[in-house]
Amino acid sequence: MISKENQSGLNAPSSPVHAPFKLPDLTLRRHRLELEMSTTLHEDLVADHEQMLGIMRRARLALLLGDIAQARESLGALHELQQAHIAHEEGALIPRLPASARWAAKVYLAEHGKLSAMLTEWRHALSTLPSRLSDGEERLALLDATLPLQHLLEHHFEREEKGLFVDIQV
Repeated sequence: MISKENQSGLNAPSSPVHAPFKLPDLTLRRHRLELEMSTTLHEDLVADHEQMLGIMRRARLALLLGDIAQARESLGALHELQQAHIAHEEGALIPRLPASARWAAKVYLAEHGKLSAMLTEWRHALSTLPSRLSDGEERLALLDATLPLQHLLEHHFEREEKGLFVDIQV
């Protein structure tokens, strides 16, 4: 804790005081970087993919534990990040895809549509369930039913990282 004497910075402590961690505003960061298609943008897009997969893992773990409320919250966060990510790709990246690209724009657009639809279906399905499920068979069935979405996310991200991001030289 900084004493009143040190608040002015005149007698600052020898070790720095760190502010609490705050998630970056990805929308603002993307707008700032839209014009400079750099390695940093590539890293940011891959980080988005990793973050979305992490959120999906949290949702699946919540289902395994029967914590439907937590799974709903996780899928809500996934939805928000996914929509921002898709909007950025469709607005700034896919239009720059060359004719010689590994995959045509329609492939990415179709997968975005499918991912959005699958996530919307999952969010709706969970909205009809109680906040907690104790039956292990029900929890396992829900967990198994998430696999198509999990696999499509993984394959889509791999396609973007090996195709879209390379083809437009992000």
